[in-house]
Amino acid sequence: MANANRPTTQTDFRRLPKAKRGGRTPEAAYQIHQQRHRAHKLDSVNRPTLVQFLLGKRMVAPASIGRFALPSDHLPTLGKQHARKQRWCDPRATIQRTHVHTESGEYSGRTRYTKHDYTHRVECWGMVIGRYLYYRIDTDSGLKSGTMKAPRGWQWAIDSLDVHLTNGSGADYHPTADDLLSGMKPRDLAAIARQNKQRRDEVAKDAKSFAKLRQRMLPSVTVSMQDSRRAGNCVSGTLSFIHRLGIRHQRSNPYQQVPAKLLARANDPLADLAINAAIQRATLVSI
Repeated sequence: MANANRPTTQTDFRRLPKAKRGGRTPEAAYQIHQQRHRAHKLDSVNRPTLVQFLLGKRMVAPASIGRFALPSDHLPTLGKQHARKQRWCDPRATIQRTHVHTESGEYSGRTRYTKHDYTHRVECWGMVIGRYLYYRIDTDSGLKSGTMKAPRGWQWAIDSLDVHLTNGSGADYHPTADDLLSGMKPRDLAAIARQNKQRRDEVAKDAKSFAKLRQRMLPSVTVSMQDSRRAGNCVSGTLSFIHRLGIRHQRSNPYQQVPAKLLARANDPLADLAINAAIQRATLVSI
């Protein structure tokens, strides 16, 4: 009954004393009330859309759905019936249910044979609605879902690398499935995004001073995941240009390295930053 006395219309705000309106005019106070009401109602208004999508009754706009990178071994298993299968590929996130996808191909040459690769497709996606991110990730203990609201000045968006948090000024971060499952807060993701932007700016600034050194050291330098992270790249971006080159990322080997000359073929600005960070590391070690 307490909510019955709460002002909801412009007429109600005209009847309020000026002190109750915070010194504002009735029109201004009513506009602020409408904005707060829309923000509070956003979650409940869009929940039916999400539920209908989950039940398969109606498909929402594809541009509002993205996936998350799967960098760790914390993935659901499909049972012992697949234990004998060999040639497993890196797991891939999907909007569909978790399943095993078989890829086959044929190599030409002196020996002709058919290669069967098995890819673990894990249900791992997020839907962006306003400032909210709804995510759903499959784990050994079942499907995990939740909601994240972007901090003030930030927003959730989807690009070629899928879901990311950005402030529109160059700072962004693509969270992984581990980030969401570990309970990281949106403000923690925003802090990582600011740190990554600072690192990228520093590496890009230093790269101009040793352009000739890059050409000389490119054939001999190797790049690791740590180099890419040191350059300000997130895991999603690193895995993107690695997969584009057909390189299988070995999660069990944190010291895996890729020749910089091969990585340069990706023609990716993120890959170039990783190469520059590797050259800086190699130069510092040699000194």
